[in-house]
Amino acid sequence: MNSLFIVFIKSISTLFLSYSSYQPTLPKNITEGKALMEAKCVKCHTAKKVEDYSLLKWEKTLPKMIRKAKLGEADQTKIMAYIRYVIDTKK
Repeated sequence: MNSLFIVFIKSISTLFLSYSSYQPTLPKNITEGKALMEAKCVKCHTAKKVEDYSLLKWEKTLPKMIRKAKLGEADQTKIMAYIRYVIDTKK
């Protein structure tokens, strides 16, 4: 085979592998919201899958859970950002 062709194929393969393992960097509030859910919510109950509930259900339930967990408004905002992100990306 032509060595130029082999170099081209290797380059394409490398590019494809890089793209297929690409993980976008999420905004800080989303990653912090995920971390808060994973750390705080499981203290009272088993972890819930975000996509198992509608956004409306989360919006109704989350304020009560935030109070029970003694978290603040900033934490609630971060958790909701994470929930919205998950629900929006699952559509």
